[in-house]
Formats: sequence, C-alpha cells, structure tokens
Amino acid sequence: MKIFEKVWVKLKIARRVSKFGANFYYQAKFFFFVLFEPIFSVINNSIFRFQIKIDNRIFFVYMSDRSDISVFDEVFVKEAYRIKLNKEPNVIFDLGSNSGFSVLYFKIKFPKALIYAFEPNLQIFNKLLLNCGQFSDVKCFNVAITDKEGEQDFFVNTKASLSSALVKRTGTDRVIKAKTRNLDSIIKEFKISQIDLLKFDIEGGEYNAFKEFHNLKIVNNLIGEVHLDLMNVSRDNFLDIFKSDFTLTEKTLSPKRFIINLKSK
Repeated sequence: MKIFEKVWVKLKIARRVSKFGANFYYQAKFFFFVLFEPIFSVINNSIFRFQIKIDNRIFFVYMSDRSDISVFDEVFVKEAYRIKLNKEPNVIFDLGSNSGFSVLYFKIKFPKALIYAFEPNLQIFNKLLLNCGQFSDVKCFNVAITDKEGEQDFFVNTKASLSSALVKRTGTDRVIKAKTRNLDSIIKEFKISQIDLLKFDIEGGEYNAFKEFHNLKIVNNLIGEVHLDLMNVSRDNFLDIFKSDFTLTEKTLSPKRFIINLKSK
C-alpha cells in the first residue's frame, strides 16, 4: 500500500475512533494517538488513558498500540459483537478478552451482567485489568481456554498481539507458558448454572475449547470468530458441535474465517 493510501486509512480510522472521546481534549488525543501510534508506542511502552462517552455515560479505556486501535474500531465502531438477546443477560463469558474492549462493550450494553473474562497473554492481561478495574462485577483470568487443564506453550506475536495464539504462526513468535483451563472445570468451580452469552475470539483455539464441552447446553447464546485456517478441522466438523442444540447465523469474513451467532433452540 502506498504511503498516501496508508495515511488516508489512518485518517479515516482516527476520525471514527476520536468521536468516542468524552470531550474535545480526548477527541484530539484519540485522533493524534491513531495517527502517530508508532511514535507513541515506543515511549517506554507506555499505556495511555482515554475518557470515552457512550450513551451519556463516561468510561476510561487504556490503549498502547495499533492492536488496541484495531480492536477498539472493531468493537465500538463496527460493533462486531452486536447481538440481540431475548432477555437481559445475567452471566457473560468472554474468551479471548484481549485488552478488554469487548468486556467494556458488553458492560455498556448489559450493565447488570456478571462477566468472566479470559486472556492468556500476560502483557495484554495487565491492560485487561486496567480496563475492567472500573467494574466490580467483572472477573478476569490470565488463562487460555482449551480442552485440558494445565499448562501449554502460547505463541506471542511481537508485532500484533491480536495474532497471539496457542498455535504457532510465525518464526518470530515469542513462546511463553500459559495456564490452561477448560470450560467445564470453570463452571464447576464457580457453580454456574447458566451462561446467557458466550463470546469467543481465541485465534484457532475454538475447536479444542468446545469439542469436549459437556455443559454446552447451559449456554443460551454464542458469538465469535471461527479461524479454520488455524485449525485442523473442517467447517462442518466444527459446526457439528452445535447443530443439535443451536440455530446458526453467520457472516463470512474470508474463505477460511467467519463470525457465527448461535442461539439455543
């Protein structure tokens, strides 16, 4: 992409994102942060605080790099997790919470919900704690959700945290050990009888997370991105997990990626 085109794309994103600033100061701060993120991101690996206003309510968000900008744009501008529920949710699970913008989005939409947020990347997890610290009813866990309890290699993409995963993707990934949990053990530990909404974006870990999830029937709604390019499984095999208990709608992102919205029958 030519330099002019890159600048134009950044300008468009900056305009979209800056509108969420709570006042002129934060709108300007958002705008210049998006435009000059490569400079800001090397300032002692700083985390910047922004005040946003949504539905006449004031919140704080913490951001540090282009991945945060990208996720904020997807979650708040494009509303990737917009979902219509039959009733106000009491319990929400957020698998792959990243910096916590999806959690914040759900708290704005469903302020009475208790949210369980899961993020295995410790560096990103610290931002998740900052973003969720303004809520007393959000529980954050520095774990990866898969089919096994224990520990597993987690591959941190040093250029884009969004691409970090339990699956190795590039030769430059930094390997860390991540604690792993399965959904059944978490449900048992916290005595959860119903999950009203389960969101997932776990970069190819979704098949292992759900294939042996014995309590799937207590989930009323699921929404998330499926990464067939990162899993050794076909589309039909993955969707077979849900077909007997859920109705499906989907949005294609690419030949190997799509967003699914599942509602219990």
